[in-house]
Amino acid sequence: MAEVEFIEGHRSVVVRCPDLGQTLLEASLAAGIPHYHTCEGQARCSTCRVLVLDGGDALGPRSELEDELARMRGWPDAIRLACQARPSGAARVRRVVNDEVDVDLACRECVGWPSAEERELGLLFCDIRDFTAITEQQLAYDVVHSLNRFFRQVGDPIIANGGTINKYMGDGLLALFGIGGESREACCIRAARAGVEMLAAASALNVYLEEHFGFSFRPRIGLHFGRVLVGQLGHPSRMDFTVVGDAVNAASRIEASNKAHGTDMLASGELVEPIRGLVHVGRVFDGRLRGMRQRVVLHEILGVGDAPTCG
Repeated sequence: MAEVEFIEGHRSVVVRCPDLGQTLLEASLAAGIPHYHTCEGQARCSTCRVLVLDGGDALGPRSELEDELARMRGWPDAIRLACQARPSGAARVRRVVNDEVDVDLACRECVGWPSAEERELGLLFCDIRDFTAITEQQLAYDVVHSLNRFFRQVGDPIIANGGTINKYMGDGLLALFGIGGESREACCIRAARAGVEMLAAASALNVYLEEHFGFSFRPRIGLHFGRVLVGQLGHPSRMDFTVVGDAVNAASRIEASNKAHGTDMLASGELVEPIRGLVHVGRVFDGRLRGMRQRVVLHEILGVGDAPTCG
């Protein structure tokens, strides 16, 4: 007889499956577990999904319907549909959907981005030095027009180098490299090349800004490579694909460190190490990032291969 332990908050419930052809959903409902299943076990709603904590092999392979939904939603192997899993041994699981709010979130999940997944990505943070001072002296329309032109100019190199512009934050942006599963070296060199080309694009844009508005934008860029959690976050009416984790915080603080060091682009050792022979490095700084305990080595990036040298 197969037995599956459900972790329910601070307690656990052991569900016995006397029939090897029985689904995990059928067994859990028979045991009195309030297991949501709004599509009545047709592998469409995903509300019966569970997170496998141990013994995933005992739940059998994904069915064709489950595999199709899992690929659409970008689920890791540890996420299973209870209506499709058929236990044959011991396993430990936890329900993902626990109340009506969870049901609503599950039913609104977007197709095309992972719902939750750990990934190693290249991260690029960019913002504009002294932007607040610029806005205080300019007409609002001119600021928005100039900022949109800036995002267009610096965004092109990100896209051209295989990056994804994840979000805009006032005068700043976050770009990701490696969403498509590229190697670490590919992520790092593309992020570094994008940064170099962004600075060159901003320099060209400044000729226009100085001529028409009497000011210029000086971007600062921070580069990092690390493990992040990617997923859909936000209110159900406005869900966005985004990334969270220490690596994101580190990339943001690396970008901010440019101010203290008088640099335009800094990269962590994690990003520079796999491409050391392909980038032109200037000064190197050793210290701690604001609000973080571990020491880091930051490299000033001056150029990449045949890309233009930053100045």
